[in-house]
Amino acid sequence: KTSLMKVLLGYSDYQEGNFTSIRQDESHSNIGALIENPGLYPFMSGYDNLKLLNESNSTNPINQITDELKMNKYIHNKVKTYSLGMKQKLGIAIAFLNSPKLII
Repeated sequence: KTSLMKVLLGYSDYQEGNFTSIRQDESHSNIGALIENPGLYPFMSGYDNLKLLNESNSTNPINQITDELKMNKYIHNKVKTYSLGMKQKLGIAIAFLNSPKLII
């Protein structure tokens, strides 16, 4: 399932029984995706992870997303203290972060 999702999103290519990575292009900026586990920096807070990936450099989308996902109680804690569910919710927040047209 994961490999299929990566191929559909253009993150990898499947040819003759082999998967290869593909560089992302501009079209990927319109897609937000969470496949398996999000890549997070465990010694940074969830908020700092969001700031790092926020292309607009404004805190408005971060605050709006964390409010809507009810993450405010723990968003400033280090990610290494998060439960699996909290990490997955942070991954969802990252998928929403830059207002993509499509979220998977």
